[in-house]
Amino acid sequence: TLTSLDISFPVYTSNIFALCRDLRQTSYYYSPSLFQKWNALATWAWDVDCDTCAICRVHLMEECLRCQAEASTADCVVVWGECNHAFHNCCMSQWVRQNNRCPLCQQDWVVQRIGR
Repeated sequence: TLTSLDISFPVYTSNIFALCRDLRQTSYYYSPSLFQKWNALATWAWDVDCDTCAICRVHLMEECLRCQAEASTADCVVVWGECNHAFHNCCMSQWVRQNNRCPLCQQDWVVQRIGR
């Protein structure tokens, strides 16, 4: 039990332990109807139909950040996967070294086409 421990906790942790103990003793703690309504405070979604690379967040018709920094615009082409998600080829080639899945839908990454 907690009372048999010989460890000094800061004062605020004892308040947390007391709160947990009190919650376990109340009837609504295990009630499935405790959360009848939930309001999201914030939502975030990535538009998968947009023309922006989800890895570097730069428009697909522009050079990726790495190519902009290195001034190598000829190599910066767009690659589409079988899932129809598109990325800069430079960004995706770096991505697949760590994870061979689409960053948006997590399907196995298989190149469908490369171009502009």
